[in-house]
Amino acid sequence: MATMNEHIKKITKNKSRAPYNFVGLNGSVVKNDHPINDFGSLTGYSGFITLSIETKTPVFIRDTQISTAEPSSNFFSPGEVLRIPGSSIRGLFRNMVEMITYGNFTNFNDQQLYFRAMKAGGPLASAYKSYGISDFLGGSVVYKTQCGIMKRKGSNFEISCISKPLQILKEEARKLLNRDYKPYQILKRGNSYYCITGDISNKKNDWIIPAIETTAKVIQLKESDVNLYEQDRNRSKDHINFFDYLSSKDEVPVFFVQIGGHTILGNTVMLRVPYLNLISDHIPEILHKDVSQDFASAIFGSLESNPSRVIVEDCFSTQEIEAQSVGKAFSKALQSPKPTSYQHYLCQISSEPGSIANYQTTSRIKKGFNNPDQTEEFGLHEIRGYKQYWHKSENFEWRETNSEVRSDMCQEINPVKTGTRFKGRVFFNNLTRIELGALLTAIQLPEDCCHKIGLGKPIGLGSIRIESELFMFFDDNNVKDFYQNLTSSPIRQNETEFINNFRDFLKEQIKSKSIVHSIWENWRLSKLKKMLSFKEKPVDGRTTYLNLDDFSKINGKTDPEAAKKVLPDPEDI
Repeated sequence: MATMNEHIKKITKNKSRAPYNFVGLNGSVVKNDHPINDFGSLTGYSGFITLSIETKTPVFIRDTQISTAEPSSNFFSPGEVLRIPGSSIRGLFRNMVEMITYGNFTNFNDQQLYFRAMKAGGPLASAYKSYGISDFLGGSVVYKTQCGIMKRKGSNFEISCISKPLQILKEEARKLLNRDYKPYQILKRGNSYYCITGDISNKKNDWIIPAIETTAKVIQLKESDVNLYEQDRNRSKDHINFFDYLSSKDEVPVFFVQIGGHTILGNTVMLRVPYLNLISDHIPEILHKDVSQDFASAIFGSLESNPSRVIVEDCFSTQEIEAQSVGKAFSKALQSPKPTSYQHYLCQISSEPGSIANYQTTSRIKKGFNNPDQTEEFGLHEIRGYKQYWHKSENFEWRETNSEVRSDMCQEINPVKTGTRFKGRVFFNNLTRIELGALLTAIQLPEDCCHKIGLGKPIGLGSIRIESELFMFFDDNNVKDFYQNLTSSPIRQNETEFINNFRDFLKEQIKSKSIVHSIWENWRLSKLKKMLSFKEKPVDGRTTYLNLDDFSKINGKTDPEAAKKVLPDPEDI
């Protein structure tokens, strides 16, 4: 299916903000048609790149800890020596190479996201209505959700259907159940189950699932039904997970609907349901189906084709741990990614509340850079692209000083200070001139730009500046074996020539007229440069999460569903 990749250029109304933004997906893949995979031939370049890293804000990478179940609050320091793991730096460089070389986009969790529309006429109402969960007849809501009792049968699960659930006023349920009444509980009284919902404002009813009828229809759950239920990672932790519950209980009451050959389970009548499309349906097929070898896989290796031709050492600090540690403190809440926030994660052509696209919206496709030969008239909205975090000022407060608002997402950590220095090397073997230029470009950012690494990027941690130098081996006898190269005499080389070679190659491959002096002049990569800029970063207040007040002040309404705000383009921050 084709995808709609246009995103609103300038938002004047309903503008969101976040500590992250996106670099758009490339509409084509630049193939690496001439990688050197013959490790016994001296046809490429071999050597190492020295890395001198300075932290521009506090940085935290968690230490390993085996003796206790609690995560360590210390910075990564095996052998009592501060270091940045080579694996972290390698991941950073690979991600950068994927973006700047117009590579494949395969590093995503291909799943169906879940949603629920609590408000009639809200942004998801039409999509939710298609599941046949409820209807509005004769001036009142009629619920069509089915219910039943689910049991384990060997390694499988089955549901004995019950005609329909019964409503009970919350006030009556509290009186009947007395002290046992608690939100999100399942309580059995006689042969019936009481399913207690959350105490959301204006919610008046709980539900009763009565006893199983002797002639009850039985539904066998498919493995795909179970997997689909488990995929809903944004389900409230307060709700019971049915399959965990059945590990110690004989049965559990469930609500469900059947659509598209699936039985979709939920904890209440207005249950959460999956979008009909996978994440991959919102990504151009050329980026993730039948992928050809791109530069990232050629350099860093892949399971399907070739081994890595790059090895990244740990980067060590010569400074004492105590002298460079900020001191233990609780961080501000470290939130998990929420791709269900379609107003942030999908390309949008409007910021009007009633026109914001979700994961089932289709829109007219325009011909453009990403789809010059487009023949389909409508398509799903494309995901925004590669997620990147904005830099924050050096004095941005990452600590949560108010103990009353701390949650499970506030973690005790002990970052290293601004100005901490690390040194290490990246070894490379048999790279082509273009591959080496791409790697150097990913490492040597423009003068005012910094990378981001480690935990706490949304709260201002993780900004580092990397300076590098290139050394190469030219000993014919030793270059055949990468590890023998370590005994060779390296020669300092100028990086500029290789970086320019890659620039000229990329310009030709993507037919870019804007690239003259550097790849960062390209319209797409200029957005990445803006997000990497440490000197010209936006003021901190424009790159923080929205708070509750932001959601409650739109047209005098307090309903978050009516206050969806669109995340602007990086150039519109």
